[in-house]
Amino acid sequence: MGADQKLIFKPVMEALFVAGLKDRMTPAFQARLLKAGVNIEKLLPGYDYGLWEAGVLDAVSLFPELERSAALEELGRRMVKATIDASPVGKSLMPVLKLLGTARAIKRTLSRGSSENFNVVTFGAETPHSLEVLMSFVGKIPEFALGTLTGLAAELSSKAIRGRVQKYENEAATYLIEWGP
Repeated sequence: MGADQKLIFKPVMEALFVAGLKDRMTPAFQARLLKAGVNIEKLLPGYDYGLWEAGVLDAVSLFPELERSAALEELGRRMVKATIDASPVGKSLMPVLKLLGTARAIKRTLSRGSSENFNVVTFGAETPHSLEVLMSFVGKIPEFALGTLTGLAAELSSKAIRGRVQKYENEAATYLIEWGP
């Protein structure tokens, strides 16, 4: 693996393909993952981003009742929920993060960057009920990243969450996440 190769790390693979999709996993989908090089029974430390993205796009088929963009968002939300649920530290930190307020908690959570080696997350305009999030690379699945953001915000806030892609260009995206009435 080259130094400039975009990698997705094992905890992300586990969160989505093992825990996040456990109620939707089919033998056919698992076989397709295995054929592509992802053995969910024995995950490697890291995977090429292209393989990850192909797996996410294939996972859309597990949600035939949803449009493509809605299925991608659902996949992102499921991954966030599974990540939090899988970690005793994550579960214990949620009440503390909620005390920070939604915007500060999102910033703190996204500043860690332990799920991959390439995406730079920065923040734009902020109001008491919204935050702009800029991601340097979301590949061809900006709706998936939107799902991770709205899923995280939903875990951090008891208020209604709305999110949208404000700009998507050259595989980078700007999102607006809003909470409140």
